[in-house]
Amino acid sequence: EYCSTHPKQLVTKFCQWCSFLLCDKCLQQSDHKWHIVASTEMAAQREKESLQKVLKLTADRDETFDKQIGSIDRSIATANTQAETLSELITTDFEKFQAALRQRETS
Repeated sequence: EYCSTHPKQLVTKFCQWCSFLLCDKCLQQSDHKWHIVASTEMAAQREKESLQKVLKLTADRDETFDKQIGSIDRSIATANTQAETLSELITTDFEKFQAALRQRETS
């Protein structure tokens, strides 16, 4: 890639403070000469490693979230089953109570 300030110069450096690509002329003539500067290859390698760490962390978190979602889904299914069972018990008990009241009324 060519320098935007010096179009005939290839960018070979990366200012880590400014996150800016530099050619050799930029480095000599600008404020960047007092900044932390690395070769573009080294800066690219560092960025790649940093992104790989973020990707791994994201994948690990994704796996954790998937496990948590599975656990929550199972809890919801269990709660729904228990609610259905309880509803059936309440209905059965209510019907028995109604039958007992009718029996009393007719006796």
